[in-house]
Amino acid sequence: MACAVAAAVVGGFALAGGDGGDGKTPLATGPALTTQVGTADAKAAPELLNRISLAAADTSGPTVGDGQFIYIASKVANTYPKTVDDKTTVVSEELHSRQVWQSPGGKDGWLIEPGQTGDKGITLAGEHPISAAYDSLVKLPTDPDALLKKIYQDVDENRDREVARDQAAFVAIGDLLTES
Repeated sequence: MACAVAAAVVGGFALAGGDGGDGKTPLATGPALTTQVGTADAKAAPELLNRISLAAADTSGPTVGDGQFIYIASKVANTYPKTVDDKTTVVSEELHSRQVWQSPGGKDGWLIEPGQTGDKGITLAGEHPISAAYDSLVKLPTDPDALLKKIYQDVDENRDREVARDQAAFVAIGDLLTES
């Protein structure tokens, strides 16, 4: 189910394609990029986590050391509300390339995203590391049940009580997968 939704979302974004040619990310001229998604099912999370954990356990990769960076190239498109003269509309950016270099600790990096950073990019620096930093991800358990238990423990410690526990766990998993 999750793969089908992801494929549908990627497919929806890919249909918007194109390049403004001026270094800025053009706004899509059609309707907002949307994908029909069925009812959320918290029971599907363990299956997804199981697949992720098995992939992590079976994959050996190079160890990233101090002074090195992780390079991530992706295609992204965003939909967001835009307000001009007290009138808000929903606009969508067309699909475009994004490149990021992240330090293992997640505090430093470099970002190149046309229309957002200019052609030369910007430095990424922060006092607090991102949650999906390499150093954090390699410490996560690879056993699916242990991973889900850890995610729920973290969610229980940090979530807004107005947000349902399963929803907070789903968002936390998405945050871990973003640019990782």
